[in-house]
Amino acid sequence: MKLRTCAICGVVDIPRGIDWPHWLSGCPVHLSCVENEGKEIKRHRAKCLTPYFREIISGNKTFEIRFNDRGYKEGDEITLLEFTGIELTGNEATFKIGYLTNFEQKAGHVVFSLLRISNE
Repeated sequence: MKLRTCAICGVVDIPRGIDWPHWLSGCPVHLSCVENEGKEIKRHRAKCLTPYFREIISGNKTFEIRFNDRGYKEGDEITLLEFTGIELTGNEATFKIGYLTNFEQKAGHVVFSLLRISNE
């Protein structure tokens, strides 16, 4: 299946699960990007333990659960810094925050999808 790049946010996505009617029309723009276009986007940096970082990089883990002390919101960018538990490794990866919810999460926590940015 061919990857597409959103013309607004630069996220590379497989057309499953992301704005299906929009992707089926052949237009590579996320509906949430159109709604958020022109709004200020925050850029977050956060440590990520090595086992989870590797799963994210491999594509097996496509979400993060975080304490929302930074005011995460859809459309923000997050750079995950690989952390061994003792030190940073120097490896990092930047993602766009996709769908975000606090449904069934611990108090103050959110879960959000990680969308690959094409210029990594």
